[in-house]
Amino acid sequence: MRTRAGVSFFIVCSMLSTGGYQAAGQEDGEKTTEQLLPKIAFSSERDGNSEIYVMNSDGSDQTRLTDNDAKDWYPFWSPDGEKIVYQSSETEDGPAQLFVMNADGSDAKQITTGPHTHSSPSWSPDGKRVAFHSTRGGSSNVFIIDADGGNETQLTNVPGYNFISPTWSPDGKRIAVEGGKRDEKIQVEWGEARLFQIWVVLVDGGEQPVQITDNVAYNGYPAWSPGGDVIAFDSNPGTGADVVSVNLGDKKIVNLTDQLTQSEFAAWAPDASKIAFVANRDGNNEIYIMNADGSEQTRLTFNDVGDTTPAWAPFVD
Repeated sequence: MRTRAGVSFFIVCSMLSTGGYQAAGQEDGEKTTEQLLPKIAFSSERDGNSEIYVMNSDGSDQTRLTDNDAKDWYPFWSPDGEKIVYQSSETEDGPAQLFVMNADGSDAKQITTGPHTHSSPSWSPDGKRVAFHSTRGGSSNVFIIDADGGNETQLTNVPGYNFISPTWSPDGKRIAVEGGKRDEKIQVEWGEARLFQIWVVLVDGGEQPVQITDNVAYNGYPAWSPGGDVIAFDSNPGTGADVVSVNLGDKKIVNLTDQLTQSEFAAWAPDASKIAFVANRDGNNEIYIMNADGSEQTRLTFNDVGDTTPAWAPFVD
């Protein structure tokens, strides 16, 4: 996102273009914490339209995976790290479908069909299913489908409410979503936003969604921590969005980015040590990482167009 001056921008970009950099105090051959973490998938418009890319966790080796005229975004890794699910649409307003491809970008297969939009895919921890949201009949709800495209079922259905952006709990028993009444909105810096809260719903049904947050803000894009005790999400009370976290025990909310510069799309590292996120600090979206407590916010991408929707790969034995 933000750089101090053109010289700093040139230096950092030059280091990224060489495939990496040496951190201060780092000995030759010694890997940083970021270099020990797995790759991050993300979407970027740097080649004219949104495509899926991957990079190392220190920002090096940024590699394009998809290459087509469609808009590809919202990547999410399978738990074995071998595949990536993502959404793709032929036009800006056309219905998005979900695709699954190998982690190197090969052999993409479509797993949803129909006239409705299918968005924000999230792979189940056991690798068997994918959750997503879809707008049908005037309402947005969360659905679950087999990872190969069969057995679609609807998870949420509360009259007058929308529920979107699902994310699985680590044990696979619950899904966190953003949602709220369709007609409740708040004013934010760029216009109107829905007065959405963070909710949790049982995957096997049996109860209505349980509300987790209760504040006057747009709360969205939840990301469940690997430990299962915290959900990170972005929250905009009308003055700008920050990435925050809520402890599921005491419901305490902690502001992690504390910038009010449209920070969003939190994604946990598989060891819960860091969070990747998107922030607009220079007029366009870029990807950052930070420690799980919000410290040491570090920019990874440097482009004149948007980089967004990061997703951390799992550790693979």
